Amino acid sequence: MPRLTRRAVTAGLVTLPVAHALAQTAWPVPQITIIVPFPPGGSTDALGRLMQPGLQQRLGATVLVENKAGASGAIGAAQVAKGKPDGSQFLVTF
Repeated sequence: MPRLTRRAVTAGLVTLPVAHALAQTAWPVPQITIIVPFPPGGSTDALGRLMQPGLQQRLGATVLVENKAGASGAIGAAQVAKGKPDGSQFLVTF
């Protein structure tokens, strides 16, 4: 491979992550939603609700816990997967 081509490829690989990082929105977003893909009252719901106050305090953002039960967790997981990739939704499951 010629020397000029190697330099061009290296420069492209180095600048790609930087350009991607600059295009991202500010985080944390004003409101974060923790999606629990199971009904309220279960152990996964309890885990999400235990995480909520600490995250809200550390991030300085409003953190909501929302239950999206059904299809063995697939409905909640699909909502997070189809959501905007801005870090405003998290899926809690185990």
